[in-house]
Amino acid sequence: MAGMWGCKSGALQGLQKDWLAHQWRNNYGADQDFLAKIIYPHIKHKSLIHDAIGMSEQGLDVRLFPVIREGLDFVGQCFDAQDNPNSYYEETLFQRR
Repeated sequence: MAGMWGCKSGALQGLQKDWLAHQWRNNYGADQDFLAKIIYPHIKHKSLIHDAIGMSEQGLDVRLFPVIREGLDFVGQCFDAQDNPNSYYEETLFQRR
């Protein structure tokens, strides 16, 4: 998620050309697209990923979030325009209870 990640200085070296080439103007979701297609593949094997749902790729350093989830809520969960939790993740959590 674009608002829920960070990295150490130097971790993104070599991506300047990709940054400049990316289509940013008038493209809703361009930040998410850039993170998914450029940043994530570059850093995923050098990352610690907190995943309370268990939806991460195999072989990555994945750990539970250090705060206990209450019910079906989780840090970073998505909400729709009516402020309801995204049903995809809510259903996945319900099935894994």
